[in-house]
Amino acid sequence: MSMKKKVILGIIVLLILAGAVIAVSIINKQKEANQPEESSSSIVLKNLWKNEREDMESIDLKTETDLITLIPNGYNSTGTMLWVIKGHEDWHLINTYQNIVTMAALLPAYKLIEEDVTDPDRLAEFGLLDPTSILTVHFKDGTEKICYVGILSSDKEYTFCRIEGDNSVYATNADYAKFSSFTKNSIRLRTITEINNTSGTLMYVFVQKKGGIATEISKDTSIDVNNKPADGMMYPTTNCLFKQPYSNPIIQVGTDLEYNYLQYLTTPEIVETIDADCQDFTPYGLGDEPEYHEKIITRTGDTDDNYEYVTTDYYFGYTYGDSNQYIYFREGDSNLVLGVDVSCMANRQFEPFFFVNKLIYINSVTNVESGYIITGDTTHTFQMKRSDIPEGGTAEDRLYSYRINDELIEDETFQALYRSMIELIPSYEIRGEAPEYDENDKVELYYKFWDGTDLTLTFYRLNEFYYVIQMEDDVWFACDDERFDRMLERLSEADQAIGN
Repeated sequence: MSMKKKVILGIIVLLILAGAVIAVSIINKQKEANQPEESSSSIVLKNLWKNEREDMESIDLKTETDLITLIPNGYNSTGTMLWVIKGHEDWHLINTYQNIVTMAALLPAYKLIEEDVTDPDRLAEFGLLDPTSILTVHFKDGTEKICYVGILSSDKEYTFCRIEGDNSVYATNADYAKFSSFTKNSIRLRTITEINNTSGTLMYVFVQKKGGIATEISKDTSIDVNNKPADGMMYPTTNCLFKQPYSNPIIQVGTDLEYNYLQYLTTPEIVETIDADCQDFTPYGLGDEPEYHEKIITRTGDTDDNYEYVTTDYYFGYTYGDSNQYIYFREGDSNLVLGVDVSCMANRQFEPFFFVNKLIYINSVTNVESGYIITGDTTHTFQMKRSDIPEGGTAEDRLYSYRINDELIEDETFQALYRSMIELIPSYEIRGEAPEYDENDKVELYYKFWDGTDLTLTFYRLNEFYYVIQMEDDVWFACDDERFDRMLERLSEADQAIGN
């Protein structure tokens, strides 16, 4: 190919590339006409109007289904004007809506989309031919300002709007698109019974996740955890008892639920009213089988003659929102469906195992007469000797001595061993079909009590990290192998102490 032809060909290629760049640029500009730049979201181009709060008499909000008149009603602690619904001055607004109305006093615009838009078809593209809502601010001097609110931008970051007397289309706050769905009932702040988690005594808990196992716990006030039990009784660490799902008395409720569970619960924060008189809860996940159900009863008061019960009966349904930041909510048998902030679910628990005292077997050493520990081919026996109750004394005044394999051992050494035996803490539970374990690799603990009863606990090797123990027909607890290593160390120390 000659040099001349090569030059001509090169020029043609450059022209084609230039044309392509220009075409792409034109297309992008056409797209941007309806799409504000993402980087502009934090930049206020200008406030479309700036109204002095003291000069504002009322705000009319015409929505798809309602005409709401809002009037000022004082200020909050930060100096922000508060608004109430005219004719319902005793109602409060949901904070989210209160903030949106407050922003309307300035009407911030993030970008000028297009100037002098009068063509009906073009207005329709922005949702401004038939506005989704109309905001009218009335002033004390008799004047007014009007804002027409359109639709969300395609990325849902902005709402298109224009103001009376200005044909320009602006991008403003995305929340303004919510104006269209406002009704007097939907923006009203409803009340939810608040969780009493600071001064109350926990009396009852029921929690269940859809498809999961229900957990039910009640307090038995006849159990006094401050007094040691009579001989032979299992040592009570709490007077809260499982009603379901566990029936084995060895499985106890975790101690101090007020501190470990109740104090971390929060009352849901209402963000919107979904349906003020719902007749079908199924679409929200709040029907006969809600996604989550939590019922808690606490008792307040210092004496038996001065107390009251506070019950919170919460139902939580499906999450919703662009980032699933909200969750449908219903209280008790109310027909009111609310949207609440999903953050309230952060510390709520719905698995039974969470409420279990992780010390599998709790019993005071003073209740044990004798027993043994079998690990592999080795058996260690232990015995407790106790004196009679001294005249005029109590069971606490007994004197005890301890033996390992019939050899006397110091109290501290034996008690350290006993603690390691009752600190075989489970990490998780297995339900349903029995796990595959090695029945030849096991650890067996046997206790005989002073009242003549006895108990055997058998742990089987599950894998290199865990042992398992069957707690009920379909419930197994998996226990960390390190706990067994610690118990073997205490046994080794006991052997050394008696010269084995």
